[in-house]
Amino acid sequence: MILAQGKNYNWLLGYTTNPSLNKARISFDNNSYSITSELRKIPFSDTQGNISDENGDLLMSSNGYFIANATGDTMQNGAGINPGLFTDDYGSTNGMILPYGNIILPMPSDSTRYVLFHQTGNYNSSTLASSEIFYSTIDMSLDGGLGAVTEKTILLQQVHSDGEWPHVGTVMAGLVGDCVERQCECGKQILAYT
Repeated sequence: MILAQGKNYNWLLGYTTNPSLNKARISFDNNSYSITSELRKIPFSDTQGNISDENGDLLMSSNGYFIANATGDTMQNGAGINPGLFTDDYGSTNGMILPYGNIILPMPSDSTRYVLFHQTGNYNSSTLASSEIFYSTIDMSLDGGLGAVTEKTILLQQVHSDGEWPHVGTVMAGLVGDCVERQCECGKQILAYT
């Protein structure tokens, strides 16, 4: 038996940037799955985050280069979410090449707002590992329900000069537990999952 909740009901596949070529979607429900072919602008390489509503209707997705709305086109203010040469070199073609490079979570206190945690690669690292974690917020009540990015590319964490990550709480791992308020390096209060 296949079990899925509405939030992760859809898996989007396809890495071609040609919008006239089909990509695929796997949709799950409590008893089965279906694979459908679809045309959409957003391609995926290794980086993918998407979220659906409680009914399984796709709300948005991101390939680390931009955020797409439910139609698969660029969300209002959703372009250019990761800064830097690495993003320019890799992201513009098929999306970023960082596995687990972003994740979209609902804001617990507001059913119309979401936060995307995202990162880019770093040419100054021997492993190309990211040296920053950013977040962007999305308000789904804007642009006629297709959503808009209201805050973009806010620095959440940055690697110290000794190569160690500072402790701000477990933001992107686990995804179980309570949502708490944290202060990021930029001084803003944000909600973080611990």
